[in-house]
Amino acid sequence: MKHDIIGIAGKAHAGKDTVANFLLSLFQVPTYIYHFADPIKQHLCDLLKVDIRYFNDTKLKESIYRDDLTYRMLMQNTGDSFKKIFGETVFVDIANKHYTNLKFNTSLINPILIIPDVRYEYEAEWIKNNSGIIIYVDNMNSLTTTSNTHSSESIMIDYDIIIRNDKSQSMQHLLEQVDHVYFKHLQ
Repeated sequence: MKHDIIGIAGKAHAGKDTVANFLLSLFQVPTYIYHFADPIKQHLCDLLKVDIRYFNDTKLKESIYRDDLTYRMLMQNTGDSFKKIFGETVFVDIANKHYTNLKFNTSLINPILIIPDVRYEYEAEWIKNNSGIIIYVDNMNSLTTTSNTHSSESIMIDYDIIIRNDKSQSMQHLLEQVDHVYFKHLQ
């Protein structure tokens, strides 16, 4: 079955972006990575005049912005504020506009969108309602950080496929699992 959107869920440091990038390299059709958090990252970069790497790089996200507030926590707090002001689904609504533009306002035929930061059930529901599938990345050796107390780290998403990212194994082991998922479920 063809899936137009591939959502990737999992806790912080699970390997969601790594899985997304592996998948991106496998598709032979136009495929794009989009994060629900992209609008937050862009807003914070513009506001704070910092490089996007502070919101994308695993180590930099955990570095302190100021007063024991990490860049990850800054994103989480900003996201919570936006949802409080504009409604819980504000980032799904923005993603929907992005996806609609990608699908209908370009010359691309059947583009695929990979979203590697599915954190809430309503995000997963939107993905599934748009011919999507949810992959859960289970990091069996997850790092514990203060950001893991945020609500986005405690919700379990209803997923279709699980990838177990045992970081004591090689990166090749993870790649083989992604290959298996791609050839069995996504091709």
